[in-house]
Amino acid sequence: MKISYFCVSTALLVSLPALAGQTLPDLGGTYRVRGECHERTDSGEYKRCVAWNQLVLKPGDAAGSYRYTLDTNTFATTQGGCSLEGTVSLEAQGKHLYLSAPIGEADVCPIRFKVDKKALSLEMPQEQADAAACRNLCSSNSSLYTDPFPRASRKK
Repeated sequence: MKISYFCVSTALLVSLPALAGQTLPDLGGTYRVRGECHERTDSGEYKRCVAWNQLVLKPGDAAGSYRYTLDTNTFATTQGGCSLEGTVSLEAQGKHLYLSAPIGEADVCPIRFKVDKKALSLEMPQEQADAAACRNLCSSNSSLYTDPFPRASRKK
């Protein structure tokens, strides 16, 4: 099982008003990528199996905001996974766009997705308290880790 946490920069994020002159991408839909899955054979060896991680983005009330559901799956003799939901908003940082979750009572895990032409890549916080809050949303032996969600996998 791979566990990976990426540093979330504390640099100033530019919110939607600064993006007003740009055409905002339509990111709504359901994205899928393979999760971590290994089954144990009768001989005790592990073989890959199929499990899917899924990200659902539904347009929110404001332009550039989305309600999201993220489900990750890990199978290594026993099933595990994480399920997280909340809101994210488009923000610009330098030349990149991000879908960022606000921190608050309803959103205890400050995730964000880097948006590029080919994929939505989950970035996890490196701060210990924030990382622990995110891990607490998962079953044992699981994490929110996922390979990037290919934009080509989107179904509307």
